[in-house]
Amino acid sequence: MSHNVWADMGFPDAEEMLKKAGLVVQLTDLISDRRLSLSSAARQLGLSRLRLMAIMDGEFQENSISQLEKFIEIISSTPRSRLPLPNRILTRI
Repeated sequence: MSHNVWADMGFPDAEEMLKKAGLVVQLTDLISDRRLSLSSAARQLGLSRLRLMAIMDGEFQENSISQLEKFIEIISSTPRSRLPLPNRILTRI
Protein backbone atom coordinates (compact mmCIF):
# COMPACT_ATOMS: atom_id res chain seq x y z
CA MET A 1 0.00 0.00 0.00
CA SER A 2 1.36 3.40 -1.01
CA HIS A 3 0.69 6.95 0.15
CA ASN A 4 -1.53 7.40 -2.91
CA VAL A 5 -5.00 5.84 -2.87
CA TRP A 6 -5.37 6.35 -6.65
CA ALA A 7 -2.16 4.38 -7.29
CA ASP A 8 -3.38 1.64 -4.96
CA MET A 9 -6.59 1.45 -7.00
CA GLY A 10 -4.66 1.26 -10.28
CA PHE A 11 -5.49 4.65 -11.78
CA PRO A 12 -3.03 5.56 -14.56
CA ASP A 13 -3.06 9.26 -13.58
CA ALA A 14 -2.59 8.57 -9.86
CA GLU A 15 0.14 11.16 -9.25
CA GLU A 16 -1.90 13.87 -10.97
CA MET A 17 -4.96 12.95 -8.89
CA LEU A 18 -2.92 13.11 -5.67
CA LYS A 19 -1.64 16.57 -6.64
CA LYS A 20 -5.17 17.76 -7.45
CA ALA A 21 -6.49 16.42 -4.13
CA GLY A 22 -3.81 18.36 -2.28
CA LEU A 23 -4.75 21.53 -4.15
CA VAL A 24 -8.43 21.04 -3.31
CA VAL A 25 -7.51 20.67 0.37
CA GLN A 26 -5.55 23.95 0.13
CA LEU A 27 -8.49 25.65 -1.58
CA THR A 28 -10.95 24.41 1.05
CA ASP A 29 -8.65 25.56 3.85
CA LEU A 30 -8.26 29.00 2.26
CA ILE A 31 -12.01 29.45 1.87
CA SER A 32 -12.45 28.54 5.52
CA ASP A 33 -9.53 30.73 6.66
CA ARG A 34 -10.90 33.71 4.72
CA ARG A 35 -14.33 33.00 6.26
CA LEU A 36 -15.94 33.09 2.84
CA SER A 37 -19.35 31.68 2.16
CA LEU A 38 -19.44 29.09 -0.58
CA SER A 39 -21.57 31.45 -2.67
CA SER A 40 -19.03 34.25 -2.34
CA ALA A 41 -16.08 31.98 -3.08
CA ALA A 42 -17.85 30.44 -6.06
CA ARG A 43 -18.70 33.89 -7.45
CA GLN A 44 -15.03 34.94 -7.19
CA LEU A 45 -13.94 31.76 -8.97
CA GLY A 46 -16.55 32.05 -11.72
CA LEU A 47 -18.25 28.82 -10.63
CA SER A 48 -21.71 27.94 -9.45
CA ARG A 49 -22.02 27.22 -5.75
CA LEU A 50 -22.96 23.64 -6.61
CA ARG A 51 -19.86 23.16 -8.76
CA LEU A 52 -17.58 24.51 -6.01
CA MET A 53 -19.26 22.19 -3.51
CA ALA A 54 -18.69 19.26 -5.87
CA ILE A 55 -14.99 20.12 -6.25
CA MET A 56 -14.61 20.39 -2.48
CA ASP A 57 -16.40 17.06 -2.09
CA GLY A 58 -13.93 15.26 -4.37
CA GLU A 59 -15.34 15.75 -7.86
CA PHE A 60 -12.27 17.54 -9.22
CA GLN A 61 -11.12 15.10 -11.92
CA GLU A 62 -12.22 17.41 -14.74
CA ASN A 63 -10.30 20.36 -13.32
CA SER A 64 -6.69 20.81 -14.40
CA ILE A 65 -3.87 21.35 -11.95
CA SER A 66 -3.33 24.85 -13.37
CA GLN A 67 -7.03 25.67 -12.94
CA LEU A 68 -6.98 24.55 -9.30
CA GLU A 69 -3.79 26.57 -8.73
CA LYS A 70 -5.53 29.62 -10.24
CA PHE A 71 -8.46 29.12 -7.87
CA ILE A 72 -6.02 29.10 -4.94
CA GLU A 73 -4.37 32.28 -6.25
CA ILE A 74 -7.75 34.05 -6.50
CA ILE A 75 -8.91 33.04 -3.03
CA SER A 76 -5.46 33.79 -1.54
CA SER A 77 -5.80 37.41 -2.66
CA THR A 78 -9.18 37.74 -0.91
CA PRO A 79 -9.05 39.53 2.44
CA ARG A 80 -10.26 37.61 5.48
CA SER A 81 -13.85 38.38 6.39
CA ARG A 82 -14.69 39.56 9.88
CA LEU A 83 -17.98 37.70 9.71
CA PRO A 84 -18.50 34.40 11.56
CA LEU A 85 -17.82 31.22 9.62
CA PRO A 86 -20.74 30.21 7.39
CA ASN A 87 -22.59 27.06 8.53
CA ARG A 88 -21.55 25.07 5.43
CA ILE A 89 -17.87 25.62 6.21
CA LEU A 90 -18.32 24.87 9.90
CA THR A 91 -19.60 21.41 9.07
CA ARG A 92 -16.39 20.70 7.15
CA ILE A 93 -14.00 21.54 10.03
